[in-house]
Amino acid sequence: MTVPVKNADHLTNVYVNDAAVQYVYNSKTGELIFGIPLKAKAKSVVRLVSDNGEIEYKDVAIIPAGKITTRIWTGPKALSWNGATVELPIGWMNAIPEGASAKFVVNYTGATDGATTKWYDGHWNENIIFPESDQSDPEHKVPLPVGGKSVELTITPEIIEHCKEFSDWGSNGLFHGQNAIIESVDLVVEVPQEINLVGGDIFMLNDASQPMAFPVALSWSDDACKFRIMRNGANDLQSMNLKAGKSKLIFYKQGTGQCQVNEPNWNWNETAADWGGSAATVELVLTERLIDCITGKISDGWGGTAFCVQGEGLTITKVTILP
Repeated sequence: MTVPVKNADHLTNVYVNDAAVQYVYNSKTGELIFGIPLKAKAKSVVRLVSDNGEIEYKDVAIIPAGKITTRIWTGPKALSWNGATVELPIGWMNAIPEGASAKFVVNYTGATDGATTKWYDGHWNENIIFPESDQSDPEHKVPLPVGGKSVELTITPEIIEHCKEFSDWGSNGLFHGQNAIIESVDLVVEVPQEINLVGGDIFMLNDASQPMAFPVALSWSDDACKFRIMRNGANDLQSMNLKAGKSKLIFYKQGTGQCQVNEPNWNWNETAADWGGSAATVELVLTERLIDCITGKISDGWGGTAFCVQGEGLTITKVTILP
């Protein structure tokens, strides 16, 4: 989220619904850029804390966005190897929440033959290498195609961590080059959004043709209180490119107990539980073997069932997946 602020040099913390969030201040535009927790409500509380007090904004309208584009540098600047350097604002990496993907979009004009850029960290080390860098070039420069308008550069987790380490000289992400004019640089952050699994994704365990009705009080013994999640249903889980260790199944619930997720042949299971009763959800981070159930590598041999779900103590009101 981006908001205009004054005296941001006094800012020490930003909170959304009492959760500390990462932020960066663009001194050229006077804008404060801060992350939004994935579960932030449409009306949230934002609190800015400075070294001389704090101010709180209630009922802030937050509209979740899967992709956020922020202009972090504005030119123009004609590239050269001597002096004409683009310096990105310190702390841009703090605007990338955990689990998000990000890229730079470098907008340029006037490219002629040999147009290129070379990137450095905040200590002028020559080791910012993007997947799009010229891997055959010992200096790993980034070409700017003649006739083009922009290049997109994927920001890997390794680049983020490296830039955090070398950020004490006042800038981070530097590049110079030749034969083009850099007009601007955008930071594009894409945060995965929860996808509701609907009637075409979840069916009764004892009747695979009947969509499951929610809420449902999970049971060990009553098959009418168990359900199957399909890999090839309305949302087609198997085409989502889900990632082990990152993607999640999220069960919205009431009560205290456990949700047991079984592979389609009931040979093994993984469990998500809340024994305190205060959580709004129980979550299951997808493992490699759970991913295998979604892709069909593990199959019941006759249908599209990915998981069979049962449990105790929990009333499930909704099921979502976070890619």
